[in-house]
Amino acid sequence: MLKIGLVALVTLAAATLDVEPAAAAVTTERVTVSSDGVQADGFNIVDVPNGVASDDGRFVVFDSFAANLVPGDTNDAIDVFVRDRRAGTTERVSVSSGGVQGDGVSVLSAISGDGRYVVFGSEASNLVPGDTNGYGDIFLHDRQTGATERVSVSTAGSQANEQSVIPAVSDDGNRVAFLSFASDLVPGDTNGFADVFVRDRQAGTTVRVSVSSSGAQGNENANLPHISGDGEHVSFHSAADNMVPGDTNGFDDVFVRDLPAAVTERVSVATGGGEASSSSNSRSSMSDDGRFVGFESYASDLVASDTNGTGDAFVRDRLTGTTERVSVATGGTQAADGAGAPTLSDDGRLVAFPSGSPDLVAADTNGVNDIFVRDRQAGTTGRVSLTAGGAEANGHSDPAFISGDGRHVVFGSEASNLVAGDSNDNRDVFVRGTAVPTSDCTVTGTGGDDVLTGSGADDVICGLGGDDVINGGGGDDTLIGGAGDDRINGGGGDDTIDGGPGGDRLKGQGGDDVLTDRSGVDTVSGESGDDRVDVQDGAGGDTAGGGSGGDTCLIDAGDVARC
Repeated sequence: MLKIGLVALVTLAAATLDVEPAAAAVTTERVTVSSDGVQADGFNIVDVPNGVASDDGRFVVFDSFAANLVPGDTNDAIDVFVRDRRAGTTERVSVSSGGVQGDGVSVLSAISGDGRYVVFGSEASNLVPGDTNGYGDIFLHDRQTGATERVSVSTAGSQANEQSVIPAVSDDGNRVAFLSFASDLVPGDTNGFADVFVRDRQAGTTVRVSVSSSGAQGNENANLPHISGDGEHVSFHSAADNMVPGDTNGFDDVFVRDLPAAVTERVSVATGGGEASSSSNSRSSMSDDGRFVGFESYASDLVASDTNGTGDAFVRDRLTGTTERVSVATGGTQAADGAGAPTLSDDGRLVAFPSGSPDLVAADTNGVNDIFVRDRQAGTTGRVSLTAGGAEANGHSDPAFISGDGRHVVFGSEASNLVAGDSNDNRDVFVRGTAVPTSDCTVTGTGGDDVLTGSGADDVICGLGGDDVINGGGGDDTLIGGAGDDRINGGGGDDTIDGGPGGDRLKGQGGDDVLTDRSGVDTVSGESGDDRVDVQDGAGGDTAGGGSGGDTCLIDAGDVARC
């Protein structure tokens, strides 16, 4: 990889696939908006697969040129933001511990699985004291404490003598992997190439991981690191031929470094171990425990019958030593136009990837890149870059990231029809989800008219069809009406209420509630507490009320707001 600035790196740089019957309609949501719902006035970026959403899909991180997402954004630079999808808020995190905005570009962000920590690369020199090296560094921002620290430093704490880019963070925020051209982060770095390092924040140590099992440094550049959720495995690609014995193909390969075992393994190989006949040089991703590794490759010999002559998405099972191609249709047909870099759910079952191929699903007629999810267990492939009503996107969508729980897919898109009111003529970031499988429902209705009541604990109540009456009672409940004209009362606790299709009446009652009803003519009221009421369906005719407390109401023209 050539040495290039952070802005240039940007140019290189789920949503849910229903695997069982779902109790709630799948939705598509734009997250590149301000806390009051105003769309971004600049280009927006997601850098996958290094973790752009928390494991539960609630928090999404993105980079943006926009200056209107938060008050006081006057630095005229790309910044890093986090969207809280439950609270409906957007915050800027590329700031110093005192909240001062960066005086340079901040990009290539990733968020920890718990949503607390955000890592990013920045050319700013005012995010931490003593930043005098004149190069881009890697920073970590703690959203809970507001503290920002620089992690691209040596074990002794000295700053890097060259540029550091492309961070990835473990689920708990302790370990951060990154790429650096610096030669002074560890002793004995004399290869003159970019290497991958891991900073352990608790231990205060920095180690180089793009090395062979014997510790030999790479004889070519390493690139695009990814760290597993457990923080014990790092994947990267490299053209170095001394990472493992027998590397004679002359191409970039994908490697995994097992940190506890201090072992480096090549994973872009066929089931029998044969090396790839072409390059595997895009981003890789891993399951939470590092067992499954997803990567893109142009090789035609990793699986049988690979005759499409283009790049495909693969998953390597490091435990069984098997490699499978996942960019295929439900019946196993290979993609005519190939696929981009895949990302995996925590258990490795679900894989999200971009592809411009029109033959992965039926009725794919838009002629643009779409986002797909492959269920490796069920052998099915579905498209997720769709509107809430299932219509195709009218613009290119890529890249793709699937949350750890497999229920949310984050993707960038140039499409203007995925949500109502998208008129900014900019690339935005979207989330497809969430659908709740019926197996997760603690109380489940029928297709008829039901009266359903919670237990006083944290319930998931699913009305399904019919005109239902749902009472959550105590606890922090998830209440899903489904189809029909439903009456839903949250009760005490911080509840999440989704009316579903039909003319519904929703009441949050006590607690800080999130109430959503985007289909039909609805009446939605938060009542007491700091509530978020969203009745945006592009149609009008709804009534949104906040009640007492500090409420946020999202409405369309033609709706009645009483907030």
